[in-house]
Amino acid sequence: MQTFTERSIDVTINWGKGDYGAEPGPDILLTGHRVLAQVVYINGAQQASADLRIYGMTLNEINECTGTKVNAYAVTGSRIRVSASTAKGSKAQIYDGQILRSFGEFNSQPEPCLLVYAQGAVLGAAKPVAARSYVGATDAATVCADIAKSMNLAFENDGVSVILDNPYFSGTDYTQLVACTDAANIDFAVDRGVLAIWPKGKARKAEVPVIVSPQTGMVGYPDIGSDRIYLRTLMNPDLAIGRLIRVQSDLMPACGDWKVVSAIHNVESELPGGAWFTEVQAVKEVA
Repeated sequence: MQTFTERSIDVTINWGKGDYGAEPGPDILLTGHRVLAQVVYINGAQQASADLRIYGMTLNEINECTGTKVNAYAVTGSRIRVSASTAKGSKAQIYDGQILRSFGEFNSQPEPCLLVYAQGAVLGAAKPVAARSYVGATDAATVCADIAKSMNLAFENDGVSVILDNPYFSGTDYTQLVACTDAANIDFAVDRGVLAIWPKGKARKAEVPVIVSPQTGMVGYPDIGSDRIYLRTLMNPDLAIGRLIRVQSDLMPACGDWKVVSAIHNVESELPGGAWFTEVQAVKEVA
């Protein structure tokens, strides 16, 4: 007899106030709903994204969570956080980003839903800011830390110490971040409220690699490409961009340490047999 594993997803929406919605408003917590969510993290300048369908909401709740009350596509700092149940029975955050669009879908009667699409740094990529200019030799990490503060992100430096000469960057915060990391030839990610930077080709620092094996939820065998592996596992929020994973499998060429360059969470809550997986692409660290 097949058993049903109850899985849940909590969604918190916060509509920002003031110019560009940069000032937080009250949290709206959506819990106990059937939620279909895809969260995509890809190495590089592409922002982490989340695409959600939330069912079982009342019309008043959908109205409360729709757009900016002026334009459902307006760029603001309005925030969404997504947490999912784990194998340990607790909740773990799998996404923290800013809403690009949010509106009710009523053409799917009898099950209308709220559609939400978010990216990791919408406001940072849209809001005008002053250019940054530094005199003399300046560590790229210093520039990135300044940008993180402006974007209201925590900052994580995983081993970067690259000196730039009289750096000058213009455009939005996100444009400046991309330009700075390109100039320093380093990797970065905006990951759940944190701006992390690390040396190109290396992995982010961690005490131990994340174990990926049949015992920890890996599904089937990894696929091996010319320079990377592809694997699927039960949803694991620790599989983040730049993190080191240690694959354990009967397929020996797949075994060893790899660096995550893409992680996609496909999760469906309150739905028997619903998806609950993380798909990963990973490459070897550069020596």
